[in-house]
This record gives sequence, C-alpha cells and structure tokens, in this order.
Amino acid sequence: GSSIAHDVSLSLVMPLQISNFTINPPAGWTEDASSEIFMTGSLAPGSSGTFTISATVDVNFVGAMKLSAAISSIDPEVVSANNNVALYIGATPPPDLNITLSSPTANPFEPGHSFELRIDYTNTGTGEAEYVSLSLPIPAALTNLTVILPEGWQVVGDTPYTFTTASLAPGASGTIVLTAEPDPQFSGEFVLAAEVSNSNPDPDLTNNSASLTREILQPAELSLKYEPMTPGEIYLGAPFHIQINYENTGH
Repeated sequence: GSSIAHDVSLSLVMPLQISNFTINPPAGWTEDASSEIFMTGSLAPGSSGTFTISATVDVNFVGAMKLSAAISSIDPEVVSANNNVALYIGATPPPDLNITLSSPTANPFEPGHSFELRIDYTNTGTGEAEYVSLSLPIPAALTNLTVILPEGWQVVGDTPYTFTTASLAPGASGTIVLTAEPDPQFSGEFVLAAEVSNSNPDPDLTNNSASLTREILQPAELSLKYEPMTPGEIYLGAPFHIQINYENTGH
C-alpha cells in the first residue's frame, strides 16, 4: 500500500508435531512472551522482511502438518485476503540403521586357518534409507580377505573397505560375510570396527557403529640342542658335562 501500517502484529500457529523450534524475526519485531505473536510499531510503504523458523519433526509422525501465519495492523486495508498464509509440510518417516559384528569362529584365531567375520545390518526405522554406505577399516592383523555381499551391494573401496547399496526399505536386513586369515607375523588382540550411514536423517546414531575384539594366538615353536662341555673323549669313571639349550622361536 501507499500508507504506513501502524501497530503491526504477526501471529504463527505451529503444528503440534514439531518441537525444539526457534523463530528468528527481523530487526524491530518483538515477541509476546505467552504465544507466537510478534509485533512492530509500524511498516513504511515498500518495507519487507523475513521470519526464519527452525524446528524438529516428531520421529513418530507420518503425514502432513499445517503451519499458518496471519498479519494485521490497526489501520483498515482495502485487500486483506493476502494477510493469511498456510503451508502444508509433508513429514517423511526416517530410517534407523543399525549394525552388529560377530564371528562364529572360536577365539583366539590360529595362524594357517581361515576364520569368518559377519556384519549384520537392519533398517528398523519406518522410512527408507537411501545411498547406504558401510565402512570397514581392515586391521593389519588380517590377510587374504574375501567378501560375500548380499544382492544389491557393491565394493567401492578397500582402504578402508566401503560397501554401498542404493537403498534399504523399512525392515530390510542382511549379512556381509568376510573370510580372512591371521597375519603369520602378528600376535595379540586386534579390533574390527564398522560404521553405516545413509543420506537421510537417522534419529538414532548410537547403533550405526559396532566393533569386535579378537585375538590371534601364534603357536609356540620349541627346540632343543645340546653341546658337550667336556672337551675331547669321555673316559670311563671320569665325570663329564653336557649343555642342553632350549628355545621358543614362536611369535
């Protein structure tokens, strides 16, 4: 319009399905402490501004929600039909990815024998997980690694191993199976850790990673040898001495 609007107020009606929301008004606006009503003294002809709203949708909500706003002043208006606006927001249900690591092979692992490692994954959420990526750094303790992937998965890197799939529907699950051998020079514990992610928001990240600690036990290699300590020939009735040396050459 061509006139100043006095005592302007803007009211917002927030959906019940959102929480943790913040409303950032332009400079010169103040908020009523008891409601989402904002006020400013006047708006000159041609003036404009923007309210910014940030919020979180309830993780159990599925469907559409309505956000409405209205603006008014104490001055009469010729056209008031554009003083109200409503926005319908569709809430997409989120995925919830989780993984576990296990091994059916008895611990500790023995050199020269292959063993199996399993990564079980599940989407326990109500929404689809998209562009899923599972990362698995391979410890130096493992060699001769082979991987069996479920249908739809592929390997896109091996340092660390990265497995991807286009999507996982709600309730989808599967197992990635790895077979490996202990490094013949390694002895002791090693940790295998995996992490899964996707392009959609995941409300619970505590179950997106898992680790498994196992031990490689190298066998003992005992040996004996003897050395005579008495030089020359051994005579009847004379004492003699022999040195027996032992050693464990295992790792």
